[in-house]
Amino acid sequence: MKRLLGGSIHRHTLFVSLLPAVLIAFLLTGYFTLARLQSLQEELANAGQLIASQLAPAAEFSVISGNMQVLDPMLKGLLKHPHIAFIEIYDNQDQRLTRVEKAQVQSNADLTFEAQITRQNIALDPLFLSSIVLAPTPTQEETIGHVLIGMTDSALKKQQLDILLRALWLILLTLFLIWALAYFLARS
Repeated sequence: MKRLLGGSIHRHTLFVSLLPAVLIAFLLTGYFTLARLQSLQEELANAGQLIASQLAPAAEFSVISGNMQVLDPMLKGLLKHPHIAFIEIYDNQDQRLTRVEKAQVQSNADLTFEAQITRQNIALDPLFLSSIVLAPTPTQEETIGHVLIGMTDSALKKQQLDILLRALWLILLTLFLIWALAYFLARS
């Protein structure tokens, strides 16, 4: 260490005083980078469950009627999302009614999200149904199928790599600034 810093007590003092700044720079950059990477993972999970939960009520009519072509434009639109690998819709006997997937993804979804498709009960007003005796509407919703969303983290890995590269540049910039400060203080 004596050869690295030179023999001057001034340089030793600068080294000892700037070492905490370097450590703090590393620790803070590492902490905020890891926090951002974790928030990306949580964001992907929340988006997947939200998409599944929103698609389930939209698929109710198609599951009841068996007309899956009604859902095709919506499913193809959802596949434009960079994280979605496939979408499957099942009936209450777990028979797959439809599956759409991205062509370039080999169906290797890292995360899957599921939401139940329930038949929504609508209470009808007897004034509009003059001759029909209405049976009481059940209060419990009936599950008629489920939606399965498969998501891949390939786009997430690209975002994580970008974040790591930015953090690396930030650390290198910080180290350069600390080195420049130490160099100019040591010369004076």
